[in-house]
Amino acid sequence: MIPPLPLVLGTTTVLLPALAASQALSVPATPPASASKYLDRALASLSIEPAYFADFFGTSGSPNEFALKLLQAVADKTGVPPAIRPGGITQDSAIYDPNLQGGAVRSTSPEGGIFRTTYGSDFFSSWTNFPNGTEFVATLNFGNDSIDIARDEALAALQHAGSHPLIAFELGNEPSNYARWEQSGNATVEYVQEWVSWTSQIDSALDSASPVAPAQPRWWGSSATVDSFAASLKPADILPLDVDQNKNIKTFSLHSYAYSTCDAERIVNATIENMLNHTAVVDYANTYFVPSAQAAFEAGTDFVVGEFNSISCSGRVNVTDTFAQALWTVDTTLNYAAINATRVYLHQGATLVFQSNDQENTAGDDGSPGWSAYNLFYPTQSSLRGEQRVNPGFVSQLFIAEAVGSSGKTRLAPVSAPSSISNDNFAAYALYDDSISTSSPARLAILNLTPYRSNGTSSSLTLDISSSVPSGASPILKRMTAPSVDEKDSAQVTYAGQSWKTGEPVGEEKTETVQDGKVTLRASEAVLVYLDGKDTSAASGGGNAASSGGEGNAAGRVEMGNWLVVTAVAALAFWTVL
Repeated sequence: MIPPLPLVLGTTTVLLPALAASQALSVPATPPASASKYLDRALASLSIEPAYFADFFGTSGSPNEFALKLLQAVADKTGVPPAIRPGGITQDSAIYDPNLQGGAVRSTSPEGGIFRTTYGSDFFSSWTNFPNGTEFVATLNFGNDSIDIARDEALAALQHAGSHPLIAFELGNEPSNYARWEQSGNATVEYVQEWVSWTSQIDSALDSASPVAPAQPRWWGSSATVDSFAASLKPADILPLDVDQNKNIKTFSLHSYAYSTCDAERIVNATIENMLNHTAVVDYANTYFVPSAQAAFEAGTDFVVGEFNSISCSGRVNVTDTFAQALWTVDTTLNYAAINATRVYLHQGATLVFQSNDQENTAGDDGSPGWSAYNLFYPTQSSLRGEQRVNPGFVSQLFIAEAVGSSGKTRLAPVSAPSSISNDNFAAYALYDDSISTSSPARLAILNLTPYRSNGTSSSLTLDISSSVPSGASPILKRMTAPSVDEKDSAQVTYAGQSWKTGEPVGEEKTETVQDGKVTLRASEAVLVYLDGKDTSAASGGGNAASSGGEGNAAGRVEMGNWLVVTAVAALAFWTVL
């Protein structure tokens, strides 16, 4: 047995285990034809349930510094902060009251079910507390079937948003779920007619208002789920019906939850093992998202995943509140980037009692928020979830931010597993950054998704990446890790040696030197390799803080049609039961 070798990391000496036989990772030297467009630096953005927006981020006069510092930590990596969509189910029962002072008021049942969310100007004024440059989507109530409510919300957003960019308006959340379509024999056509009429009327009001409204096009279209309902409202369904006849759609949005705890039938599939199946992640995106993305691009618009997370109906305790959520989020986000989603908005919220009578999750015993088990952090102390704290999934945002980089000139391409490694439990992505090199990849994101549970037996894999290392370079890497995949204590979950449980980094930031072109990952770990040996994140001084360019930016777009046809594959059989 070869003894372990000491590796010096700054002032820290770490003993690495002896390397197993390595397997070559084949990475194209230049971006293949299937590579993505230039990645938006706000690729990893956030969707926040409107009823809980003030709980997450506070009011204009009393900001939640705990949460805002976490956003800034991500912004420090790329030079731009995550974009914010204050959207979700409760946007469709929300109303604007110009006389309301302070944070939003929830009208609830004793069990915590939300009938109404009423908000005033502070909902928008609080945006000034966010990191500089944060972009916002204004979300409007379509569910209550009152254009007066929606128009008033749009005008209020325009009037009170302040200095932060208002990049788009969104009419309704998952309108395919609305009860008013259930008895219709022609729901999709009726939706298109109503959406076109409403947005046209609201546009007229915005164009006559002050300050100046965002230029056209200014709307998100669709915002549907991929589930089957009476109204099929995915972009691929509504574009043929001329939903963009007024040319006011900037971006088409689609929502993504591959698993669910909304009912017993689907709960059984909401497991760590299923979440971390990379083949399933890819097939889900190709089956349910590529057709609508292709339709959007052919129509000359942008495409985003406007709301997503791992398990709908607020996640699952002991699954999404573990380190598995971090691994899933990295893989899923980078895979959506590979199909050219400009941004993906990771949803944050609390159990919505009225969402399902059969769901696994609940609000607190006193009706207080039952923070979603998939949240990056619990924004306040609560009777159900306990102390305010960061969850294990948060480190994914730091990893993704550094993978995307700070140049605005990075493209991404998936990398196949070596032939002896199953694609089910392995994912790798090459990041090509024109600001560093046009003849070799700049970074590699590699994930060993094999679940290693606390009561299990550890394994590891060693990859030979030497063919991707520039001549004379000494690559370094940053590791995202935890004691096991089911680790729930975020104090034990680290990225580059630092944990974030209290909202502040704990520990010295650590990088590891890649020796002889070999990279070893234990099961349930991920690494980000800087192939030229230079940390180019904005926090390290390697980037710049220019504007992200926003959704719909034509710069950096690539031809889509042929690539999308090539990458589309058949659905996995088990998706039919989810």
